[in-house]
Amino acid sequence: MWSKKDIAVGIIVLLILLVVIFVILPKGTEKTGYELIDYEAIVKTQSPYMKDVLLDHVSQLKACVAISNNNITMCELMNSTENINDCKAHYNNYVIYNNFIEGRCSAVPQEYRSICENILSGNCDIIDNVTFRKVCVAFSNEDITLCEEDEICERSITLYLALKNKNSNECDKIEKFYNKELCKGLLLNDCQERIDLIARDWSYLSIAKQFDDLSLCNKITNNEIKTLCLNKDLTSYEAMTSL
Repeated sequence: MWSKKDIAVGIIVLLILLVVIFVILPKGTEKTGYELIDYEAIVKTQSPYMKDVLLDHVSQLKACVAISNNNITMCELMNSTENINDCKAHYNNYVIYNNFIEGRCSAVPQEYRSICENILSGNCDIIDNVTFRKVCVAFSNEDITLCEEDEICERSITLYLALKNKNSNECDKIEKFYNKELCKGLLLNDCQERIDLIARDWSYLSIAKQFDDLSLCNKITNNEIKTLCLNKDLTSYEAMTSL
């Protein structure tokens, strides 16, 4: 089931698409058919609006920009308390992992300090919290299998190892699309450019679905978004809320 947040995002995106399409459709299109539609002009006009929607609703992308600017207050510009808190959580996790990597345990919040200290000492067995103990063991050995299928541990160590080894290829092991993009954006230092491309790709997907022209999907650069676009059974809304 989709959450209220997903539904709101879908509605906003579709409304933006409709407004943009009606504003810039070439004159005479209604008489001669879709062949006169300037798709590139629609994408060029729609993409900035799509980017604003993404930065308002997708906490990982907003966090990427906030971290790049070393400014957590940017998270407060998001559209809901939930998204603001999620954005700040992503920001703080990044700071915590870097402190782990640099061995700056004193800079880590008290609740996570024991993990940091015991990663350095290799003495994880004394940690009472089961998940924290798994995180400590997995981080110490740099081995995701030691998470024993604990979702929080697996999600944490993948980003941790990517940051520690400065290897963006590690990000591809992250399952969720926007978490993966956050990881890559931080390591490649291209958050703004990455968000611009995602906004452009979503714009092409929206138009492809709107005008039933899947050939436009081939203009999409991101393979995951392209795959959703080429799935003719998915509506624009279903595709956008599936990642």
